[in-house]
Amino acid sequence: MGLRYGEVHATSTNLEGVGVWIFFDAYKEYIFGNFLCSFKAKMWKVGAEAGKLIKPITEVHEKMHNKYASGKHWYLQTLGVDPEYQGKGYGTLLMNYMIDKIDQDPLPVFLETSTKKNVKFYKKFGFKAMEEAIAEGTDVKQFFMVRPQKFNSLN
Repeated sequence: MGLRYGEVHATSTNLEGVGVWIFFDAYKEYIFGNFLCSFKAKMWKVGAEAGKLIKPITEVHEKMHNKYASGKHWYLQTLGVDPEYQGKGYGTLLMNYMIDKIDQDPLPVFLETSTKKNVKFYKKFGFKAMEEAIAEGTDVKQFFMVRPQKFNSLN
């Protein structure tokens, strides 16, 4: 989805880490495309039962996304580092690249994560934890975070 609706960056051809960023203008189209991909995955890969868990998680995510990032923004869909390479700076490398780019034409950034460890990591980049929620009928806790719009001193 990021290749079509935003930007995807990897640390190297070895793929120690990958970041997927979606730009607001494409977000509504992204939601529809993501729904189709999720539907296919649920039905053919993990079974229809998975849909019962994915739906409430998706509903909470969309509600919080609309609540905290309703205007023009970037959405950090995915930031992942292979466990073998975690703690070696690859996540920071990926974050710094896009944050520097976003700050040239400043916009807020929205993300959600499911661990306290990640909340601490994102706070180093100026993100603020806005709210946490557990999707109804699941034990999946999500933290919703926003990095406010930064103003470039050259503008």
